[in-house]
Amino acid sequence: MYKKKIVIVGGGTAGWLTAAYLSRQLAGADHAELKITVIESSDIPPIGVGEATVPTIRDTLAGIGIGEYDFIRECDATFKNGIKFVQWNNPPETHPGEYYFHPFEKPLIIGTEPMAGHWLKGEDPLQRIFGDAVGIQHQVAVRNLAPKRFEDHAFSGPLPYAYHLDAGKLAVMLGKNAIAKGVEHIIATVKSVTSKPDGDIAALELEDGTMVSGDIFIDCTGFLGLLIEKHYKTDYTNMGHILLCDKALAFQIPCDEDDYKINPYTTATAQTAGWVWDIGLKNRRGTGYVYSSAHQSADEAEALYRKYIGPKVDNMSIRSLDMNIGYRKKQWVKNCIAVGLSSGFLEPLESTGIHMIEIALPMLVQMLPRYFKGGQPQDRYNEIMKNQYELVIDFIKLHYFLSSRKDSQFWLDNTSDHTATKDLIEKVRSWEEGYPNIYDLKYIHSIFDHLSYQYVFFGMGRKPKTNIALGDCNVDMAIKTFNNVHQALLKAETILPEHKTLINRIHMS
Repeated sequence: MYKKKIVIVGGGTAGWLTAAYLSRQLAGADHAELKITVIESSDIPPIGVGEATVPTIRDTLAGIGIGEYDFIRECDATFKNGIKFVQWNNPPETHPGEYYFHPFEKPLIIGTEPMAGHWLKGEDPLQRIFGDAVGIQHQVAVRNLAPKRFEDHAFSGPLPYAYHLDAGKLAVMLGKNAIAKGVEHIIATVKSVTSKPDGDIAALELEDGTMVSGDIFIDCTGFLGLLIEKHYKTDYTNMGHILLCDKALAFQIPCDEDDYKINPYTTATAQTAGWVWDIGLKNRRGTGYVYSSAHQSADEAEALYRKYIGPKVDNMSIRSLDMNIGYRKKQWVKNCIAVGLSSGFLEPLESTGIHMIEIALPMLVQMLPRYFKGGQPQDRYNEIMKNQYELVIDFIKLHYFLSSRKDSQFWLDNTSDHTATKDLIEKVRSWEEGYPNIYDLKYIHSIFDHLSYQYVFFGMGRKPKTNIALGDCNVDMAIKTFNNVHQALLKAETILPEHKTLINRIHMS
């Protein structure tokens, strides 16, 4: 007899990642006392259009017990060194090809002293851009090198990295993994919800009349929000006044494997009313155009997007998606927890879709046992998730807010104080007399720390009016460190494999 039952409504990436992670992490000695059920409707197609990830995905997959190369083979995954932001600061008409790079590598430091101050004072002998002066990952990426070698340990290498992957295939792999661990899989549509007198969900009625009871119900039904929205009617905080893009077009471009160069980075190319993502998987490119319907019509957006992806798809249909940008301040209500798109959605500029799920799951591993024993961790969970959404919103907005583009109303609106949060405005103003540091962040624990802010800040051509860095006591060490970066790049060129070569070797192994 199971003592506790977790019912996950919805499959897809969110549902199966939740099932696979919780079944592994909550196993232990009490595994026989915990039952996890996934109810997946065959009538609701997944949203997945291809995914880029952040480096935390490696720990997540390892925590589930999935082999790295098995994952790469089954999900057509490739490696990601970071994101290339093209034309975000100036339009192509005046600055053709201009870009900056946000790598996963942390900038070098001297003891506890950041290198940014020394770079600002011009102490780099090679006078490189910030990202190249304090690290090598940008140059590794543009040289089309992988961040690891074939023989490196699973989920590790000389450089931090993430993946590009097929979200549909990932969901299938996670489902197989979860079911093998004993997760029950029910293919059915939920007809109604039965509640207890205190408002908790008692059971879900399926279309055939079956009643599925549980102690915790996790809503992974995406934008539908079957439990958190339809049943509990939980408020949704719309953030469309900050992040203006509300529509997306998506298309997967098949590629000839012999001639296809797989970039080991995501490309995000700014347009007059949004931006285009371009992600290289093993046999195809996943692309999409995120735009603001207030600044561009659907016909104009499709014409621009088709011009980007080329004439090979002229007679093919393009998928259109509505984006309700925002999040729920209360994602855990009674005994219902929203995970994935049912909890919130932000434009995918910094690849945070899967990451928001990854933030939730380790917390649930810690908090669910307390809840089952009578604790009430809901408020703390909701506070943390709200904070994380707010952090990501500010970081995404930063890319727009710092721009020098004035070539369309979209960019004029995005660089106006009226479309930025008070916290972001205060940060940017403070950087006139300094540069991003750890004490600027409202909450320390975020995937986008002050170093990520530095890459964007300096990458967008911004510099403080005055340099408040420490004195000149470490100048010699700074120059030596700058030179060491160059030597590290030379070494990387000799030991890191070409990206596609490594992917092919993994598939043949």
